[in-house]
Amino acid sequence: MGPRRLLGAWVLASACTMTNPAFDQDDSINDVRATSTGIETTGEVGDEATDEGDESEGIETGAEDEIATGSESGTVEILASFVGCRGTDNYTPAECALWAGQGQANAVAIDESSDSGHFLVACLAFPKEPALEGKTITKVSLEMHTINTFWAGSDSSGEIWKVEPFTVVDFFLGVPLLAGDEPVASNSEVGPIDAPIQWELHSEVFIPDEATYLCAYPLSDDGLYLYSHEGLVPPKLHVAYQ
Repeated sequence: MGPRRLLGAWVLASACTMTNPAFDQDDSINDVRATSTGIETTGEVGDEATDEGDESEGIETGAEDEIATGSESGTVEILASFVGCRGTDNYTPAECALWAGQGQANAVAIDESSDSGHFLVACLAFPKEPALEGKTITKVSLEMHTINTFWAGSDSSGEIWKVEPFTVVDFFLGVPLLAGDEPVASNSEVGPIDAPIQWELHSEVFIPDEATYLCAYPLSDDGLYLYSHEGLVPPKLHVAYQ
């Protein structure tokens, strides 16, 4: 469920009022303040943005060397280069980030409004990993971690869709277009508090020489709150190969 009250005063410079979008209808947050600095509004989250950051945000240290030396099989972790949330109607990424992160841009939320007409959607981008080119991808899973607050858990972990490539600017304008007719993972488990959640994805979701774009959609009006790429436990892909 969403926060039931403000946890202290949130004082943010150059703020504009963020209204409650009717998510978690029993909540009482009606005066949260948001700024355009809630998350970055420039730059791209696709190949151009992640090429330079592959060393720090790509596979974990040492994994690339292991792959290059001809290991027959293994698993690597790829950290998300971008994670943001927004409403399908008029709830901006900055507002969603500050809502989910209690005044900080370190978390995202997925949630369904009480009238089932609008949603909070969380979208992620992962950099390409050329070191895995030529390998057979056998298993792919997405891991996200719920934040450490009593309302972070949910009765549903939602479903994951592959989406078309998007930039940060694109994301501020609207939810990315779906790439496919069905989700690549659905409702793997109940969302606990301050704990990892994993979705087993279709292996063809990950293509080594392409960035990976995903969005998490809610299946419940009991909101799920998760760390973003700026949070304590950033989302990651686990990619098994042989």
